[in-house]
Amino acid sequence: MADNANFDERKALSFTVGTSTRGDILRDLGRPAGEGIYPPKLTRGGSALFYSYLWITRSTDYSGNTVETSNKGIWYVFNAAGKLVRIDSKTSTVPTEPN
Repeated sequence: MADNANFDERKALSFTVGTSTRGDILRDLGRPAGEGIYPPKLTRGGSALFYSYLWITRSTDYSGNTVETSNKGIWYVFNAAGKLVRIDSKTSTVPTEPN
């Protein structure tokens, strides 16, 4: 079973802290890229789901090929009851010039 790493960012950010549940996120986004037990110091008995996607594009300009590496990721943190308590997301693109 493959994960759903290339997630829809609008859908991924539509969940509500304190209301949405682990089941809501799994139902709407599918299988995550990773799961974990969240550090007990922050959320005792909690858990986390992580969705991550990496892609590489190549564009050509007057100086030659340029490669860009892009990624997006989102963490959902749940309390012991499965309620969403935190969302962290990040998207970045890094251009790499040819050697």
